[in-house]
Amino acid sequence: MSDKTSVFYEVPTLFPQLIIYANAVNDISVPYVTSAIELWDNFATYETNGIDIKLDAEYGPLIVFRGIRYPTTTAPTATSLLKRLFPLNISRASRKRVQLLESDKSWSANWLSAIFHELEREVGDAVSEFIDYPDDGNPTAPTPAPLEDMSQLIILQAQREIVAPLNALPNLRERLAFIHPVRSSHATIICRDEKQFESHKIGRGMLRCWKDNFRL
Repeated sequence: MSDKTSVFYEVPTLFPQLIIYANAVNDISVPYVTSAIELWDNFATYETNGIDIKLDAEYGPLIVFRGIRYPTTTAPTATSLLKRLFPLNISRASRKRVQLLESDKSWSANWLSAIFHELEREVGDAVSEFIDYPDDGNPTAPTPAPLEDMSQLIILQAQREIVAPLNALPNLRERLAFIHPVRSSHATIICRDEKQFESHKIGRGMLRCWKDNFRL
């Protein structure tokens, strides 16, 4: 659908307007970066990152303004890399070596220090490889979020290549809902079941917004 040469991409360009309705927070079924076709989630840490959110007086919980916190590009440190790599760097070969050490009585007195020494060496090798070869050119290889912000989802290079053309669609806009506090805003944004869940009434403003702005 993101291939600009396909009919699937051509058809949406014929509509006078394209509007994405998405939850900014608390959607445990479809995360913000997916529903809003984004690469960075400014709302993942909205309580602490200083983002300024204002809601529409008529269509609340529609967001009408948000002060964007853009991602930084702090150089990776050994500590942040270890957080990403551990425990993925504990390979099958490592486990076999641990078993071998445990079976060798000559190592019994210092087996723990030996294991940590071996682990430290492997982690060091993994960090060095990551720094020297951060991108192997494989479109399916995950591209980690900035290492200082572990709140972000890992985005694949293939996903980045999909997002760019979709966001380039003409007349594309997004309308975001800030529905909080609820356990899940997925059903609330469309008022799925007001009779059973009183909290679903919060989404009425988004439905009114959709109705008032609908155009063929």
